[in-house]
Amino acid sequence: MKVLADPATGRLLGAHLIGPQASTLIQPLIQAMCLGNTVDQVASGVLYIHPALTEAVEQALLALETSGTRRTRVRRHRIGRRAGRAR
Repeated sequence: MKVLADPATGRLLGAHLIGPQASTLIQPLIQAMCLGNTVDQVASGVLYIHPALTEAVEQALLALETSGTRRTRVRRHRIGRRAGRAR
């Protein structure tokens, strides 16, 4: 999963997902983009249930490096076995 945000405003610009549930995971990101939400609003202003696959969206948004309160740079966030998570 790759998430892109505007460094100046924090607005969500896009996302790239590959995998069996990509269409489910990208839906909240598309909705946020259509509504003009910032990364902080989507990452912290939404309740993500645990455990659930949609937590990957929250973790990818939170993985964007921050400067102060704004997220400024994209950082790839891997989930699954390759990232060292236990099954």
